Amino acid sequence: MANSDSSSSSGNANPVPTSANLDTEVGRVVVQQGLATRTEIDFCRSQQKEASDPNHRSLTDLLVDNSFITTNQAKRIRSLIEEQKNSQIPGYILMGKLGKGAMATVYKAKQVSLDRVVAVKVLPKRSSENAEFVERFYKVAYGDATGISTLPANHQLSVPIVRLNEFLKDTQRIGQNVVVLQPGWEAQLESNKQAYALEFVQTARFISAFPTSMSPDQFVDALNQKAGNVLSPSERATAISLFGGAPNSSNNTARAQATRQVAEDTDLYNAEFNRAFVLAQYFGYLRRNPNDPQDTDYTGYDFWLTKLNQFNGNYINAEMVKAFLSSIEYRQRFGP
Repeated sequence: MANSDSSSSSGNANPVPTSANLDTEVGRVVVQQGLATRTEIDFCRSQQKEASDPNHRSLTDLLVDNSFITTNQAKRIRSLIEEQKNSQIPGYILMGKLGKGAMATVYKAKQVSLDRVVAVKVLPKRSSENAEFVERFYKVAYGDATGISTLPANHQLSVPIVRLNEFLKDTQRIGQNVVVLQPGWEAQLESNKQAYALEFVQTARFISAFPTSMSPDQFVDALNQKAGNVLSPSERATAISLFGGAPNSSNNTARAQATRQVAEDTDLYNAEFNRAFVLAQYFGYLRRNPNDPQDTDYTGYDFWLTKLNQFNGNYINAEMVKAFLSSIEYRQRFGP
C-alpha cells in the first residue's frame, strides 16, 4: 500500500464539544445506560436554568449532587463519551455496530464522498495504546529490524522488529478480560500488563538476549542501548535498584519491572509513537506486515511514516484514516 490513500482511526477527529453539547451527550448516555430517568434529567436541567446557581454546574455535577448517579458512574460516563467521540471518522457517518473483534469494532457506515454504505473498522484509543506498549517492549528487548524502501530512492531504514503474529498474541494478552468502563477495568488492565511483562522476560528469546548471569548494571544498560539510550542517570539508577543489590539479574520480577520501566520511558514513548502508530494501521486494518504482499518492502510504511512526521504526528491532517479505510486492499477484506 505504497503511496495510495489508506489509513486508520483511533483518536479524536472532532472539535472540542461545547458544554451544552456535552450535557446533551451526558443526558443521552445516562438514560441509555439506565442510570437515571428522563424525569431526573429534566429536573437537573431545570436547576441549571436557575439564576440562583452561582457555580453554573454541569449536568453531570447536578446528577451527582442530587444522588441520581455516583461519582464513579460520572467518571465512566465521561470515559464512554470520549470513546464514542473518538469513534467518529471524517467523511463517514456511522450507522450502527456490526460486530467487535479482538482489536477493533466494525461499524456500518455511509461514505459521504461516494454516497455508499461500507463497513468501517475503528481502532479504539485503548487498543492503539496497547499496540504502542507492545511495540516498545520489542524495541527495548530486541532493537530494530532493517527494511528496504525505494522512497525516493533505494535505501535501508530502521523499522519496528515486532511482527503481526507476535503483535496480535501480545495485544490480546494485555486486553484479556478488560471491558472498558466496567468496574475494575483499569485495575484488570494494569494486572495484565504486569503479567505480560513477567511472561515476556521468561521467554527463551529474551533469556537468550539477556542471560540471567548479567549483572543488574549490564542488564539495564543493554535494555537502554536497544531503546536508544533514553534513560537519564537517575532513571538508570532506579532501574538497577530494582534488583536490590543482587550480583546478577536472575530475579524475574525485577527483570520485568526494569524492562517495563524502560519501555514506558517518556523519551522512548515520544520517539516511537509515530513508528508504532503507522505499524498498528497495517496490523489493525490490513492484517499484515508492512512488507508482506501486496508490498514487497517497506516503501509504503516509509511513505506514511514520512507523511506523519511531516504533520508532527497529526494523523488526521495526514489523512491516514481516510486513506486506509478507502484503500482497495482494506475494502476487499470485506468482500466486493
